[in-house]
This record gives sequence, structure tokens and C-alpha cells, in this order.
Amino acid sequence: MIGVDLSEAIILEAQKARPGLYDEVRVGDVTEVFRAEAPISMIVAADSYIYFGDLEPLFQSMEESLENHGYVSFTLENVSEDDEERYVR
Repeated sequence: MIGVDLSEAIILEAQKARPGLYDEVRVGDVTEVFRAEAPISMIVAADSYIYFGDLEPLFQSMEESLENHGYVSFTLENVSEDDEERYVR
């Protein structure tokens, strides 16, 4: 299992909170990791896609990288219009 985040600090926090959870961690863009690691059998993302603007490149990279009959699982936040400007750029 590979953990990926743009922030090295978040990667370090994840390793501290759940030591041994990931086989490998990477600081970088998930779309690049998806393409580099293809074919991927499963992609799991929790509370992260809200930070993406346009989701099309993300979903395109998942489609290109996921093996046949692979799985994608992710959570989404329900953001109010007042909070929308914080996340959508």
C-alpha cells in the first residue's frame, strides 16, 4: 500500500499516527503516482478530493491507471456555499 500526499508534513503525521500502515509513502501528485504505478488494483481516498479544483484530470488518471475490474473508493464532503471558496479555486 502506497500513501501519497502533496505535503511531507501530512505524510509524517500519518506515519506517526499509524506506524507500519503503508508499505511506502510518497510526497507528490497522486495523478503522477497513479500513472507510475499502473496497473493499480485499488485506489482509496478519504477526504482529499475536495482540495482538487477540476476533478477531470484526477479521474482521467484513475481510469488510465486502474486495472480491469479494479476498485476506486473515496469520500466526499458536503460543503456549504459559504465554505466553497475555501476549497474550490
